[in-house]
Amino acid sequence: MARSRSGRQRGDRAVFDALRDTIFPQIARLAQHRGDSTLRGWSAACASGEEPYTLNLLWRIDLQPQFPDLAFEMIATEVQPEMLVRAQNACYPVKTIRFTPPHWQKQAFTFTKNSGFKAPSFKDGFIL
Repeated sequence: MARSRSGRQRGDRAVFDALRDTIFPQIARLAQHRGDSTLRGWSAACASGEEPYTLNLLWRIDLQPQFPDLAFEMIATEVQPEMLVRAQNACYPVKTIRFTPPHWQKQAFTFTKNSGFKAPSFKDGFIL
């Protein structure tokens, strides 16, 4: 379990660096050793979805190339229906993604003039 102090798509940089550099790779190697084909996660209290989307981006862009035989699935739950609708829309204001790495922004987000940045292709593997 990892907790982040921020709901933005940057969160606590040290947490996401540790997930990318140490935690996810260790879990992935363990899953491969067990013969698992899917890593599964749960984002409790996902609010409007920034953190589970960030984890999905972290896996799909930075780590999945190292573990091509492993899929990643995330269950994201939220008790406030209006926040869950925002998460399902996967549309975020520019200020929300300003801390994401540029290569993530280029690969994952499409800018729409009226609604900010959308991450529709990175909703795969999500259950909201």
